[in-house]
Amino acid sequence: MRSSEVVAVVAVLCGQSRELQELRHQVSDLLISAELKRELKVRHRLTASCLGVPHLSAWTLLYTYGTDENLLNVTTLTREAFNELLARFAGCYTIHKPGRVGGRPPS
Repeated sequence: MRSSEVVAVVAVLCGQSRELQELRHQVSDLLISAELKRELKVRHRLTASCLGVPHLSAWTLLYTYGTDENLLNVTTLTREAFNELLARFAGCYTIHKPGRVGGRPPS
């Protein structure tokens, strides 16, 4: 084998090596993309035991003590618009009113 043939073979192998590396990179990107899509579809559920005390939740503290700007940043609603929605859906749930301390819960 002549040196020019060896150089040609090495050049071909180097080109294939680069192509293989690019292909591996593309496969890696596709796998990462597929895993991200799968993770976004998976619904994670929380059990009640892992949740904190409702009156100390971040949401309650934001609603009770947060400014209008804070509420707008989190919900994209003004306090007035949020309260209007709250009033419309009030029949669907009960709002815990802090103030009762200890004792038997209401039935």
